Amino acid sequence: MTHPLLLCTNSFRDIPLSELAVSSSDWGYDGFEAVLGVGHWDLVAHSKDGGFLESTRDLLGRHRLDIPIIAAHGLTTVLCDPIGQYSRKILPTHVYGDGDPNGIRDRAMVEIQSLLRSAEAFGIGLLSGFTGSPIWSRFWTYPAPNSEEIEDAFNLVATRFQPVLDGCLDSGIRFALEVHPGQMAFDVSSASRLLDSLGGHQALGFTLDPAHLVWQGVDPVQFVRAFPDRIWHVHLRDVFTRLDGTSSLLNPSIHPHPASHLGGVRGSAPVEYRAPGRGSIDWDSLIRELARVGYAGSFSVEAKDPDLDRAVIAAESASWARRLLRLLSGRHSA
Repeated sequence: MTHPLLLCTNSFRDIPLSELAVSSSDWGYDGFEAVLGVGHWDLVAHSKDGGFLESTRDLLGRHRLDIPIIAAHGLTTVLCDPIGQYSRKILPTHVYGDGDPNGIRDRAMVEIQSLLRSAEAFGIGLLSGFTGSPIWSRFWTYPAPNSEEIEDAFNLVATRFQPVLDGCLDSGIRFALEVHPGQMAFDVSSASRLLDSLGGHQALGFTLDPAHLVWQGVDPVQFVRAFPDRIWHVHLRDVFTRLDGTSSLLNPSIHPHPASHLGGVRGSAPVEYRAPGRGSIDWDSLIRELARVGYAGSFSVEAKDPDLDRAVIAAESASWARRLLRLLSGRHSA
């Protein structure tokens, strides 16, 4: 299927895939960007139940849905992030274990290998996630890293991620790094540097979430032009920036978020994630640019908006996206 429209299950972690499939089919989705975890893509259940893949395939088939991509952001983050108590929030208990950093990274790598085997057996071709960062993970640092420390950080990430990418290649799976503040790749320059540090590994591409770029002041159209062959997945989520002189971009969300430093009064956050089409992103220009470079990948809706129910977002976004994505079916001529 060309340009499948997916629902990212991250906003629906409390609803089992068996229930979410019914609503998602009614809303008009083609499938899921399934988040690794209980009730969605559950490796523990898979290891205990030999029929996990078959039952999942049967469930999706009944509702004419698919899972072409798995998101494993927490699991991949800890490979290069500093490890601390906060790591508990993003890891399964059996991976966090006793909290020893080396043990966590070893168990995370084993879990990633299990995930690749599971995905390959199901026919999933894309894994989305983070790299983590030994120097930028906490969003802002003082003193700032010097050029040698930055070089060391890219080398460390390359060393720790090479086995992941090689495993992806062996499994026929590609890794789509979500470009995001706090990761080694957060804009055009850092994404280019990361690609270079990994020798342009053919299993490494990007998940483009324009909301993460726009509030940083990065034009997502320029990102598409910089990496026309490396954008393998696109998130549909909007953002609204409100700078009134009382708070800064370092406090972008009133909701718990890795890049947030403080909370705030509802409706006063300088940066708010919103339902697609309800923020400041120029979606028309972005989709036209994706069409020009021949983008053939998937799109997934992230149902996040402080003023709207997630089910409302999911339902309205499916219709909104179908209208917008018609731009991809046109022909571009010079």
